[in-house]
Amino acid sequence: MSQVIIGVTFPSQLKQGELIAGTITCKNVLADNEFIAVTVTPDWQPAYWAQTLLQMSAGQTVTFNYPSDFMDSQERTPTLTMPDSDAVLTIEAALAVGTLNQIIETQTVTIKVETLPSRKIAGLPLWMWIVGGITIAATAATILTITKFKKKK
Repeated sequence: MSQVIIGVTFPSQLKQGELIAGTITCKNVLADNEFIAVTVTPDWQPAYWAQTLLQMSAGQTVTFNYPSDFMDSQERTPTLTMPDSDAVLTIEAALAVGTLNQIIETQTVTIKVETLPSRKIAGLPLWMWIVGGITIAATAATILTITKFKKKK
C-alpha cells in the first residue's frame, strides 16, 4: 500500500508546558471513498489520545491541524502540553470500518524539550561558586573574629 501519511509538521523543540500543535497531511490511496481516522497518542500519557475522522474521496489529500481538528476521548479539543522530557507522539492513520479502525500506517514524531542554558564557570555550576564564596567569606569572618578576640586578651 502507498503512503497515507504524507506529511507531519510539529516543532522540533518546545519549552516545558507549551501547547503542542502541528499538522498532519494524509492522502486516501484507496480506490474508493473511505473514512480515514487519524489518531495522535503521546507516549507519556497513552490514555490521552485524540482522533479526527473524515470521509475522503479516492486520491484526496487533506491537512489536519492538531489540536483544533481533533477530539479527545471526552469529545473535547485536546490541550496537550510539553512534558519535562522529550515528547514522542505516535500518529496512526486507519481505515474506519464500522466501529473498528484498521491501522494502515504509523509514524512517530519526537519533540525535544528546550532547557535553559546551564551557567558554568570553570566547569562548575554557578550555584556552587556562590555557595563556595559564602562559605569562604563566613570562614574568613570567623577567623578574623577569633584573631581579634585573642589579641584583646
